[in-house]
Amino acid sequence: PLNIFNSLKIKHCPLEIIRWPARDVQPILIRSLVEAIKSKQRIEVDYVSIQQPDREGRIITPHTIVSTGERWHVRSWCEKNGDYRDFVLSRFRGEPELLGPSNNLIEDDLAWQTKVTMEIIPNPALTTAQQNVVAEDYSMFERKMDITIRAQLLPYAVNLLGLEIKSKTTNVLSKQLVLRNAEALTKWLYFSEQE
Repeated sequence: PLNIFNSLKIKHCPLEIIRWPARDVQPILIRSLVEAIKSKQRIEVDYVSIQQPDREGRIITPHTIVSTGERWHVRSWCEKNGDYRDFVLSRFRGEPELLGPSNNLIEDDLAWQTKVTMEIIPNPALTTAQQNVVAEDYSMFERKMDITIRAQLLPYAVNLLGLEIKSKTTNVLSKQLVLRNAEALTKWLYFSEQE
């Protein structure tokens, strides 16, 4: 929608944009991650997390930098955990070091390679008229919208869209959209690979 406003070149029209607080990411980190991704290399980094607030060395093989709408992270193979995980960029510390080629590539990341389709509908607890308003807000066809997304990004999308997972909620006005096929997507709905 912002592009629509930009293309109109409206002068003197008040416009406000809510922006998320900036999270500090060092340029050296981005340069190192981009180099590691382009050359499919392992990289040694220091990382902190909620579970491990003390600086801890990690060897990762990054494959994709991702914006979730709220923050930036990098999808990577983690040698410590032996699986693919999401690492929040603002939680890296120190200077990364490239370590050479890796055998753990993007093609091996099942949650990344798997595509799922979210079936989104207006909350059935709303009145028919209210459902029609929501459907029109989101340009739905026959009160349904399908969004295909990488399985690993599903929890981020659910959060960003404010989707209700169940079909009924105590506050239907705050959860106007429902993920109709949540049961079929349960395997991908909850983070098991986030640092």
